[in-house]
Amino acid sequence: MTELPREWVRTTLAEIAVEAQPGFASGKHNSLGSGILHLRPMNITRDGRIDVSDARYVDDSTDRRVANGDLLFNNTNSPALTGKTALVTGLQTACAYSNHMTRLRPPQGVDAAFLARQLHWLWSRGYFQSVLNNHVNQASVATKKLLETPIVLPPYEEQCRIVAHMEELFSRLDAGAGAIQKGQLLVQRLDRLTTELAVRNRLTSMPMTGEADATSEDDALFNIASRRGAPDPLELPAGWKFVPLEELVPLGRKAAYGVLVPGPDTPDGVPFVRVGDLENGSVNTNGLKHIDSEISNRYPRTVLSGGELLISLVGTIGRVALAPNSTAGANVARAIGVFPLNDELVDPRWVLTVLQSGTYQRFLEGTANEVARKTLNLTDARKCRIPLPPRQLQVELVNEVYRRRAGTSRLSSAVTKVEMRVDHLRALVLSAGFAGRLSERNPTDTSAAKFLEEIRAQRSAAPGPRRGRRSTTQTMQNQTAPVQETLL
Repeated sequence: MTELPREWVRTTLAEIAVEAQPGFASGKHNSLGSGILHLRPMNITRDGRIDVSDARYVDDSTDRRVANGDLLFNNTNSPALTGKTALVTGLQTACAYSNHMTRLRPPQGVDAAFLARQLHWLWSRGYFQSVLNNHVNQASVATKKLLETPIVLPPYEEQCRIVAHMEELFSRLDAGAGAIQKGQLLVQRLDRLTTELAVRNRLTSMPMTGEADATSEDDALFNIASRRGAPDPLELPAGWKFVPLEELVPLGRKAAYGVLVPGPDTPDGVPFVRVGDLENGSVNTNGLKHIDSEISNRYPRTVLSGGELLISLVGTIGRVALAPNSTAGANVARAIGVFPLNDELVDPRWVLTVLQSGTYQRFLEGTANEVARKTLNLTDARKCRIPLPPRQLQVELVNEVYRRRAGTSRLSSAVTKVEMRVDHLRALVLSAGFAGRLSERNPTDTSAAKFLEEIRAQRSAAPGPRRGRRSTTQTMQNQTAPVQETLL
């Protein structure tokens, strides 16, 4: 156990007389603003803030309210999310709150922001997973167990200094995280732009000067439209032609749907590719389902040999991939169209690049029909017109696209590492704050031990509880089974 500064104490929420009040169940919500704002588990973010961007309202006549300066503890959720905590700020008026939440009100002498940060830090370290009750599809922390949560308590003045120092450091980290997020958006847009320019044979004219705005689709760097406006339908460069996708299939072969009813997973059967396995233009072969070989044999036209173009046709429209050689012998789901390609006529990577472009993704999405599920008919996919440059130019353009993608991939990896570093720094700040390494001692501060003595003295002087039936509040505070309410 970490040694604390001499002026600090170890205690619990119950010992410092934190008031705990669970919310109430309400299955009738509306997003129209009728009634009172009702805070739910999703309104507490993973970084410990209140977010009411997705607001729900309820009709409620009780006096159970949460206001600015209170803490909200998420007492029921999935095991990983139970325990999220936030300091309530920014509300225009007091709000109702779900029975999956517990309102906490610390006494004078405990800084609410300090306590909220500490409880959320305990959640991030997995403390509440060690004390929760598991139920069907969710978990909960009983109020009694919550009040037994061990915390550290410095003198009140030092609590305030720690919070102020944390906020200063977090504001710097937030600024850095914002710049990182903008960088990530720019990297993603560069990748999309590279694909789009290749389809228009404009890779060599890509402007690289000036500042790009990650939030704008119209800045000079990313605006691929010609001076006459973006061509719609696509205007082809000289020497190019449109060829329907079905004409790029070799003679003797046809595009086809996959297996209609695959049956149960058969570990020693034929590998089976589903829409979710199509990732980044290829097939993720980790964890592929397998089907009985007899079922696969009924669909010989979609048995893969490697190199086929795969297009998702149901639900998620237009996800595309080239089947790697490692999938030879596998079959595919009904929601996937399989297009063998004539590699003497077309570089399969070129067709993939075209269909990955924003222009063609919008086309495929717009061509799909709304039935029970959104569906792109195989006939419509066959007729999709592919812009086809001479074979050698296809290779040159695709090679340049892949070269640039390798660069953006390296940038994306670097950004991800920096994001992880920022998260690590946040954790270090919190750990240092609650170990007494983020603030200096001040001999004029009121001792935390003296504060605890005053709390105990007040309790001793208070009249004892009346015997008999427990109050509704006491009953609710000691409940362990969650009230049935949808976790929206």
